[in-house]
Amino acid sequence: MLPRFATVLLALLPWLLPSPAAADQPMRKPVAALVDYAQVCHAKRFAQPAVEMTPYGPRLASGAAAAPLRVVYTGFPVRTSLSPDLQEHINRIILRRLSEARMDIMDPREQAEALEAVRGSFGTNKMLEASKGMKLQSGDMLVRAEGRFIRNGQYVEVGLVLMWPDTSCKNETPTDNVEVVDDGAAVPIDVMREAIKSFTTNYKVINRIAVLPTVIGVSPLDPAIAGPLEDDLERELAKALKPAAQPGQTVIAGADDKRSAPPPVPLARMSRLSFFKEEAKEGDWLARLRVEVRASGPHLTVEFLDVMGSGSASAGRMIAPASIRSAKPAAPAIELLAEQSPLRVDLDPLRYAFKVNRPASLYCAMQDLDGETLLIYPTPDTQRNKHQPRAEAMRAPQDLDGTIAGTFGKPVRALIRCLAVPNGLTGNLERAWMLGTVRERLENKKPVKLSGAEYAKLVDALKAGAEVHETHAILTVTGTAPR
Repeated sequence: MLPRFATVLLALLPWLLPSPAAADQPMRKPVAALVDYAQVCHAKRFAQPAVEMTPYGPRLASGAAAAPLRVVYTGFPVRTSLSPDLQEHINRIILRRLSEARMDIMDPREQAEALEAVRGSFGTNKMLEASKGMKLQSGDMLVRAEGRFIRNGQYVEVGLVLMWPDTSCKNETPTDNVEVVDDGAAVPIDVMREAIKSFTTNYKVINRIAVLPTVIGVSPLDPAIAGPLEDDLERELAKALKPAAQPGQTVIAGADDKRSAPPPVPLARMSRLSFFKEEAKEGDWLARLRVEVRASGPHLTVEFLDVMGSGSASAGRMIAPASIRSAKPAAPAIELLAEQSPLRVDLDPLRYAFKVNRPASLYCAMQDLDGETLLIYPTPDTQRNKHQPRAEAMRAPQDLDGTIAGTFGKPVRALIRCLAVPNGLTGNLERAWMLGTVRERLENKKPVKLSGAEYAKLVDALKAGAEVHETHAILTVTGTAPR
């Protein structure tokens, strides 16, 4: 029989070890506690606004109205044993959790000198004194992270300290454990910054960027993993492409000056149905994250592709497994190979190659940067839409009877988006697809192409009624013959 203390320890063991779900969502509990503390402190600070008497009656004293709550996250103190890369990895996790909690966050990095003074201060009193050099509002709350290595350096125990500059409220959150990223491996944001630097250095005409869904191999990555990566990419792009002030303009002064500043570069997220309203033009770019799981670990590539030409820029590196947890190679039902076969303007008809790994019906569309979508297969002319796996690649149009073909009149990049449905669609869903084909839309006096919203609604209906595997590939049309 086990000693009593051993029996108790075994009973408590599941509660003492973090669950896989908790390990995948580090810093959620400390940030939740931070939000609760902040809201309580904020309510106390502005509970009794001062009232002053005037000849016209009582009114709130100047500046007494409740200022909105805002988090000023200063990161780790300068005196920390954590490496800069590890600090940045943990900072991104904390900022992501704050964003998920819908907290208003101020980025203090523009006040570099004052921020360094705050980070370099030792103890809360010194930190509060140093914070007087920052431009803060009365509703701003300072937040600092504290961390130490545990479990032989495999984890960092991280807690948050919050305070108002006037010391009216100070508190500390519970701690949480964050897994240490591997030494020598990059984190995703390192790869993004390297690619963005190459992109912005080599290309000066950047009008719009559409961020495509992240892929692992040839399949879309799980949105729960891809979403934060795409958020980081969009955030880094926004910072890198922030419009510079021109002579006679400023981007940091009053509202009138802000209106005269150049507008930011528009960003669209095709995975979230955010499309541009106009058709593709010079200076439009596609951006995409590509993940590969190799024997040595996950590899991330960030690529930029010129929509109207052959320009491109990319960067790729091995990344720490902890920075992209749970990314596993998929066994896709369909693999698109369109990116290997560029087409020539007014010469090559629409074509793409693909492999099916399971018996499946296929549903393919071609989509522009503005979201307009042409359903190219199957059509009412298709006799049989059931495809079997085979060793060699299948090719459109020859292996897809009834598919839409034709040549392109100008250089462009578009998306081929294909759905593989192993068990086929029900009659109603099959009719829903056919009603979106060119012939049916013309007969009903509708535009030939579906809008981005129409196509998304159609795909959602198909996914709700059948097992659907989705993938996409970039179709490139060049002005000259490919080498």
